[in-house]
Order: sequence, then structure tokens, then C-alpha cells
Amino acid sequence: MNSDEQSVLYIDLHGTLLDSDMLVESGFSFIKNKPYKLLSLFG
Repeated sequence: MNSDEQSVLYIDLHGTLLDSDMLVESGFSFIKNKPYKLLSLFG
């Protein structure tokens, strides 16, 4: 990306774009893809 290009970041603050909670979705994805790392979250 050149210094002249600008990026736009969209943040869904009140569930208008996504119906689910992204923190929960990310957690489930992490557990599904790397179940052996689950214990490292608590220690």
C-alpha cells in the first residue's frame, strides 16, 4: 500500500451489520482450529 492510499475500517457497534458477537465467534473459531492451545488461554 502506498502512502497516498487510504484504508477504511468499518466497525459494527450495535449489531446492524452482524447478528452475532464477534468475540464469541472468534473464540469458537480459535477452539475449532487450535484446540490444543485452549489451555494456554488460562495459564
